[in-house]
Parts: sequence; C-alpha cells; structure tokens
Amino acid sequence: MNSVSRPLAGAPAFDVWNAAVAQAANAIGSRAFPDALASALRLLASFQMMNGFLYSPDGHAFDLYNEKIVADRALIVDRYLAGAFILDPFYDAVRGGHEEDMIVMREIAPDDFTQTEYFRLHYSTTEIIDEIGFILRLENRYVAVLSLSRTGSAQLFSREDLQRLRSAAALICALGSRHWFHVSRLSLNIKNAAPA
Repeated sequence: MNSVSRPLAGAPAFDVWNAAVAQAANAIGSRAFPDALASALRLLASFQMMNGFLYSPDGHAFDLYNEKIVADRALIVDRYLAGAFILDPFYDAVRGGHEEDMIVMREIAPDDFTQTEYFRLHYSTTEIIDEIGFILRLENRYVAVLSLSRTGSAQLFSREDLQRLRSAAALICALGSRHWFHVSRLSLNIKNAAPA
C-alpha cells in the first residue's frame, strides 16, 4: 500500500515554492542567481547569512560566494581563507567524502565544539550560532559548501526547518552545482598566477 506524504510543517505553498525555484533556475549563470536562490531558501527557513567556500582537491580554499559580506569580510572570509578552514568540520566532511547533500554543523561538530580553536577563530568572532551547508560537487574534483547561517540572538534551526531544507537539498545542490560548476577554472587561474 502506498502512503501519501503529508506537507512538511511550515512549508510554503507549492505554487509559491515552484515560482521561487523557477526564478532561481532562470538566473543560473547570472549575477542574480545567488539572490534568487536565497529568496527560495528563505521560504523554507529564515537565516541571516548565505555564503560559500570552494575547496580544491589539493587542500586549498577559495571564495565561492561572499558578495553580501562587506563590513565583516576580514573576520568572516579573509581569516577563514587564511587557514581557519582547515579546522572547519564542514571542510573535514567534504574532504572525507560526505555522501549527503546537506550537512548540519551541530550534527558533525565534536562534542566540545565551543572549546575548539575553530570555534574561537571563526564562530565566536562571526557570531554564528547555527549553520547548515549544501555540498556542491563541481568540475576538476572541486567541492564547495554553500552555507546558511543563523547569527547573534536568532534561534537555532528547528527540527522542522532542517526537515524542510533536507527535503529540498538535492534540488538546491543541483541548481548550485549548475551555476558554479566551472568556478574552479577561475580559482585555478588565480592559483597558477600567484608568485611561487
């Protein structure tokens, strides 16, 4: 006997969700894509920040999407790229071949996460209190994580939030991977142009 799935608690109306996803799909390859994707994702769960980092197979990190981060760029992006990424549980997950499309920091972080150097260097300075990441598999064996973060006094992502985001993860990863698939070429050009 086949069972009919019930709508997820707090899920947007199907026509509203479809329209938002269509807008994101139509924006693939343009500068409008990240904002369109963020708008669709905000129908599933609120968040204060969407950003992303790209990881090369040889252990380097690059900026994927951090255009909205201006004032705190030195704390959130530059310090991360300067080496904090090596301590990031998300980085460990993608380097370890994590199979799922979505990762949740509090599910993979060590029990003593608030005592770790990564927490001190990154989380405490950025005021991130909760984070989920969508894993994007790109060309040349590059992998990216597009993160949604809650910061400051926001609530943690609820069980229902995570359920809605997980239900859309395959679609979000497909859209993100399509948009950013060739971004590693730029990263390779930057790396190869750097002085030895």
